[in-house]
Amino acid sequence: MVGIRLGAIVLAALSFSGAAEACAFTERPGPIVQAPTPATIAAAQSGEPPAMVALGLAYREGLGVPRDLTRAYQWFNLASRSESRARALRDEVMRCIGPEELLQAQVEALRLIEGPKIRTAAGR
Repeated sequence: MVGIRLGAIVLAALSFSGAAEACAFTERPGPIVQAPTPATIAAAQSGEPPAMVALGLAYREGLGVPRDLTRAYQWFNLASRSESRARALRDEVMRCIGPEELLQAQVEALRLIEGPKIRTAAGR
């Protein structure tokens, strides 16, 4: 029984890693993309789309932060209101995360929008 469970776990892990490898992004971050600075994080939290894109790329690639496609989607989604590049990046990441992660990212984005730090494009 333990062998069957272990086999199922290994099979699931192999399936998951294969799915992650199949998830390739067309846009690679250039040399300008670095680990986010406190100023970049503050600008993203203040609603600046270029900073949101930079933070999304950092999470997508794991540059200075743990790789987290859910958070990457969240920041690209917020920036997509005014940046077409962010829409393309968001859509690529969306194809790489599951429905639960997608829902989580959308809920977190809504929390940020409703919070005091994020300004909407119309509210500027």
